[in-house]
Amino acid sequence: MEITGILLLWYGAFYYLRIWNEGGYLARMIRECISGMKVFFLIYLMYLLSFAQGFYFLSYANADSDFHFVPSLWHAFRYCYLAALGDFTYKPYFSGKLGKIDAANNKLAYIGWGLLTLTCIISTVVMLNLLVAIISDRFLDV
Repeated sequence: MEITGILLLWYGAFYYLRIWNEGGYLARMIRECISGMKVFFLIYLMYLLSFAQGFYFLSYANADSDFHFVPSLWHAFRYCYLAALGDFTYKPYFSGKLGKIDAANNKLAYIGWGLLTLTCIISTVVMLNLLVAIISDRFLDV
């Protein structure tokens, strides 16, 4: 509950930046950019959920339980989000060796690498360009 109050407090402080000419247009620009990104966030959520489902099914497609790298769909969603940011925590399941897990024994490692590569390319190239285009469009409107 306190977190909501703190966020509303800072939103109110942000609201009063419109009083001055120096900060007024910046406050309006930020508000317009956030309102313009609502559809982008929905598309990004759908993108993350689709790849998370792919990683989740890939994890349990292997008959060997040592290669089940995501225990739930939530962990797959988290992994997909972190992979889009550049964190490859589950790399030992696809290449290399970590403890008793040896990726040479994983028959689905190539599919994992393909899905991981596709996740990173779509995230960095397509989604980032879409976000820049939305922000630029809103900037021109302000």
